[in-house]
Amino acid sequence: MSGHVRLGATVSAIRPQPRGGFALTLAEGEALYTEQVVLGAGLGAACLARDLGFITQVRPQLGELLITEKLGYRLPFLSSTIRQVDEGGVQIGGTKANAGLDDRESLPIMSKLAQHAVTVFPALADVRVVRAWGALRVMSPDGYPVYAKSAAHPGAFLVTCHSGVTLAPCMPAFWRIGF
Repeated sequence: MSGHVRLGATVSAIRPQPRGGFALTLAEGEALYTEQVVLGAGLGAACLARDLGFITQVRPQLGELLITEKLGYRLPFLSSTIRQVDEGGVQIGGTKANAGLDDRESLPIMSKLAQHAVTVFPALADVRVVRAWGALRVMSPDGYPVYAKSAAHPGAFLVTCHSGVTLAPCMPAFWRIGF
């Protein structure tokens, strides 16, 4: 199986064709045709998924995160909201908020994250934060990834989730078994 990635293109509609395959309409009006389509549009998947016979509900969930400078030492234990990456920086996060499509970080939340980190690991009090951001997670109602193939339109697949990277090693097996 092979594929083609079109960077910067926005698909506005996907229409199954009577003899198989799919017509994709891009936002600027260009039409593309393909035998198979994998819809991985994140929060944009819900409306396009209907065109392919999928009933899916995804919603945005705002998460905010702090990243520290790289440390020359390892943290002494694990935490569910504070973790050190291989390069030495510390990720401080774990917030979950229903904020619609607003992905802006907020100073009060960032302050609480920093205070929590210092409470858990006092040595972080003198460590500099080098990045901070808010981002939207793609969440299904049960929080699990969605990997599906369309019963109505053979050749159409839907993949959407927040933490799908965790399951990425399983994906080749899904495709081989006709997922």
